Parts: sequence; structure tokens; C-alpha cells
Amino acid sequence: MTPVDGSHTLDCAAPAAGVVLAGGRSTRMGTAKAALEWHGSTLLRHVAGIVGRAVDGPVIVVRAPGQQLPALDPQVLVHTDPEEGRGPMQGLAVGLAAAAEHAPVAFVCSTDLPFLHSAFVTAVLRGFDPAPASGEPEASPDVVLPVVGGYRQPMAAGYRTDLGLFMGIAGQYE
Repeated sequence: MTPVDGSHTLDCAAPAAGVVLAGGRSTRMGTAKAALEWHGSTLLRHVAGIVGRAVDGPVIVVRAPGQQLPALDPQVLVHTDPEEGRGPMQGLAVGLAAAAEHAPVAFVCSTDLPFLHSAFVTAVLRGFDPAPASGEPEASPDVVLPVVGGYRQPMAAGYRTDLGLFMGIAGQYE
């Protein structure tokens, strides 16, 4: 949430939203990941809460068509992916397009991150800040993609929200 004085809750230059992707078939799990119990709550509510503590703007949950979600904080916005079975990139496009109405950047993650920490979310979003030491104007990146253990983490990353529009347009031409 943005404080009353208009400053940002993060140490980032721009306000940020959060997107949690809750769709997917959970075929390996055998049950919906979003509804799994986690320390007296559900995994989805837990992850949405962590993201919510680290961003200024709203948390947006993207679900599959017809997917039932566990109870969420009333401030969480829910958007439905219009087309099932197109994978996480479709959900990412829907979430970024929804977030673009609220903030120029968003932290995006999947539901299955029980050990996600708000400090990680904040650190990723700080990647959008220009490098002050260089003295030269630097364009903000399109994506802040963490690498953990040598592996890229696109489902726990920062994205410019206007990419949702481009992703949606590109998806029309498949």
C-alpha cells in the first residue's frame, strides 16, 4: 500500500504491484497447489500475503477458467486467464496487463513458493532502479530475472507491466 504522504513503501523508484499465478493443472501434485494447507492457511493466501507486504500496489491472482480459489484477503484482485492450457506465459500476460492499471512494474511468482520472503521480493524490485553511481541515465530493464543456484527464475521475477500488452498481442498470432 502507498502511505498517505505518497512516498513508496519500497526503497524503489517506482511503485510496484504483485502478481501470483494460481492456474495450472497440478498434475504431479495430484491436488490443487493453491489450496494446500500451509501453517494454518493456504499456500495461495500465504504467498499472496508475502507479496502484498513487499509491494505498493495491489496483489493480483491469476486463475484458470473455472478454477475455484481458497479464501483470499479482500484486497487481493482476482483475474481469470481467458484460455485454459496455454501455460504460465498466458497467465503472466493476463497478470501484467491487469497490473499495468496500477503500477509500472510488478513482481510475478507462482503459487508454489512457500519459502518466499518479502526481502527477496524487495531485492528483485530494486533491480528496476537506475544505477546511481554511473552518472549516466540508464533505462530501466524490462525484466529483473534472478538466478538461483545457476538457474533462471522467471516465476519469481520482476517485469515491466507494459510487457503484458505485447505478450497478449504476440499470443494472438500463434
